[in-house]
Amino acid sequence: MQSIFAYNDFRLFLKDYFEDQKARKPAFSHRFLLKKLGITSSGFLGNILSGKRNLPHSHVSRLAGALGLGLKAARYFETLVAFNQAKSLSEKTRLFQELVSQKPADLKVLDDLQLRLFSTWYYVAIRELIFFFPLRDEYESLARKLVPAIKPQEARAAVEDLLEIGLLERDKRGFLRQKQSVLSTGDEVRSVQAASYQRATMDLAKEAIDRVRHTDRDISTLTLTLSDESFRTAVEEIRQMRKRLLKLAVDEAGPDRVFQCNLQLFPLSRK
Repeated sequence: MQSIFAYNDFRLFLKDYFEDQKARKPAFSHRFLLKKLGITSSGFLGNILSGKRNLPHSHVSRLAGALGLGLKAARYFETLVAFNQAKSLSEKTRLFQELVSQKPADLKVLDDLQLRLFSTWYYVAIRELIFFFPLRDEYESLARKLVPAIKPQEARAAVEDLLEIGLLERDKRGFLRQKQSVLSTGDEVRSVQAASYQRATMDLAKEAIDRVRHTDRDISTLTLTLSDESFRTAVEEIRQMRKRLLKLAVDEAGPDRVFQCNLQLFPLSRK
């Protein structure tokens, strides 16, 4: 089976570990492991693997020992459990960064790049800009085209990272172009990445009030009173609006700028 450092979900690691053990040791069972942990409840591990209950903090290091994990692997396992069971996105983000720092060099590259991609707004902006802006290595020009402008060395680093991730490629003449690529991660990792990107673009929206002429932006706010049913209807309206805006962009024959559109709907009071 894969090294534990390749996992971003401790439950998936445990499932693979148990399958591997059963294949190599027919006598291996959950009961055998529970006995090593001193646990009498036969459904303890089953409930954890299914996500019905969390792994108690007091059992984490004991389980790592029972699995025969080395010092570094055990530390990673403990951080992984904390990451998967964290309640807030800020805590998940902190713990995911800790997980990446603990991975061996050959396994942490993609995670490092993805953290950079989603925590820095201009990576996505550069990828979209290249759709209509022919570019080879004119990083000073690229840096100036962004609003706010970035440093040429930041533009170069972003392009190199996007090439490594597989979101950009070069054609036969050396020009950059978009490349369709899927970054495969677990749902919890995607939620951390999405939260990082959303925070970055929300900061841009605040700055745009002072930085961008009012004729070049549209920023408005609504404060509403809604029931649960009306909230769900509003969410669907926003979803349909996003689809219409995406179609507008796909059908655009002559794009000349990259825009950011943030839509937020969240409660300002408790029930």
